[in-house]
Amino acid sequence: AKYKNNDEVAKYISSNNVNTLIDFKGSDKELLSANIPVSSVDTDKSFAQKYKSLKFSKNITLDLLDLNNNSVLLSYNSRKKIYPASTTKIMTALLAIESGKLDDVVTVKASETKFAWDEQVIGFKAGDKVTIRELLKGLIVYSGNDAAVIIADHLAGSVPAFSEKMNARAKELGAFNTHFINPNGIHNPNHYTTAYDLCLIFNQCIKHEEFLNLVKLKNTRISFKDKKGKVQALDFHSTNYYLTGKAEFPTNLTIVGGKTGTTKAAGACLILLVKDKNGNNYISIVMDSKDHETLYQDMTKLLGCIKGD
Repeated sequence: AKYKNNDEVAKYISSNNVNTLIDFKGSDKELLSANIPVSSVDTDKSFAQKYKSLKFSKNITLDLLDLNNNSVLLSYNSRKKIYPASTTKIMTALLAIESGKLDDVVTVKASETKFAWDEQVIGFKAGDKVTIRELLKGLIVYSGNDAAVIIADHLAGSVPAFSEKMNARAKELGAFNTHFINPNGIHNPNHYTTAYDLCLIFNQCIKHEEFLNLVKLKNTRISFKDKKGKVQALDFHSTNYYLTGKAEFPTNLTIVGGKTGTTKAAGACLILLVKDKNGNNYISIVMDSKDHETLYQDMTKLLGCIKGD
């Protein structure tokens, strides 16, 4: 099917309850096609039939996309409204990378350091000076909420202004059922997405080498200067259990990397880029799992559908 603009695609999606893999060209505003309309439950029928005996946990949402063939292999509840938690940060990273300002030095404000005790942070203090490039390490590898806010304030002047940019970019990418309120995914009932929309955003992220270099890291060192000008360095490990060895990854695949997310409302979440033995790329996502153990069990089961034949 051919569509003249994004609004026509949005209207088609809303009226037909379909997933749509969207191809863009040039500025990303020139829509070429919405070339794979598929049902919102089982997508590639022969593939789904083959794996119909799979038993996933209740209430989760998932997608498995074959990027080599531009097809959705398996999909369940992928158009269901969900909360993204820290998977939000892939959009924050995308806008930061696309800004071309990775070497900008940012002075941290006191307002950017105020978080609840259970909200994960890098621990920057007012007056610290740090580059966007270093902030991205903290954002993607360790999922620092303060890093997200510092990036947002620097690139757009405020969190609300940055959120507007996030929503505009989401629409450009075909993520029409997504609405962002903040750059880090801290829960807000008006901050929501779908599993499929996140796949569309992630698919754009992985076109950038800077993003790929971040999501593959098992650990990282973040360097910055404190307000006295002294160089500081903090070490962090990835929140991705596959990378750190807390969860066993399928031996017939190679993990490129991904992004995690967890809040009480969102559950445990994970989106990944993986390769089969022939080098073909796949995006897999599991959202709204009851806990991390269940999340990785379901993700491993989903990845088991990839044979790479």
